Amino acid sequence: MASEDALDNFSALMGRVKHAVEQKETGTFFILANQKSSATISINQGNIIQITYSKVRNEHAIPYLKKISSCSAKFSRGFVIKLDNQGTTLRQDDVQQLLSLGRETASQPANDTSDGGAGAQKELSSEAKDLLEQALIDYVGPFASIVCQEVFSSVSSPQSAIEMLAAVIPDHDESRSFMDQASKKLGG
Repeated sequence: MASEDALDNFSALMGRVKHAVEQKETGTFFILANQKSSATISINQGNIIQITYSKVRNEHAIPYLKKISSCSAKFSRGFVIKLDNQGTTLRQDDVQQLLSLGRETASQPANDTSDGGAGAQKELSSEAKDLLEQALIDYVGPFASIVCQEVFSSVSSPQSAIEMLAAVIPDHDESRSFMDQASKKLGG
């Protein structure tokens, strides 16, 4: 079974990525960026072999990673995601650019993404949370637990939870399918 390390900010994430590369680890970082977008960094024996951010991959994903102000992430050891790159490649200078992000952002304060205390928020029942997480697993795999933890801590209604969870599914048709499935499971 893959072990997981929880990370709670972008600077810590980049430090952990650098450490994984130096230690020649194998695994995938599952990242929830800015409370709405998903990203992954896959490492095989210390080599970063793939980067994704939403629907973009490798060198096209790096500019999006640079814009992350806050994140939650877990590293799943031994679990590597390698998608068909569809013409994109990951060059050594792309890897160096990615690894330099930690130094660039370490001294910058993270943007506050809280709602400034906009009032009490309705809690989802434990049963509803479990149903939504199980439904999301079918679309994003083990990344679902990170996404759900973040979303459930900030939603005000079941519908807003479904919409926020659907936003991390890169494929539009699958996102709609998740929303329909989740609404039915919650009786909506």
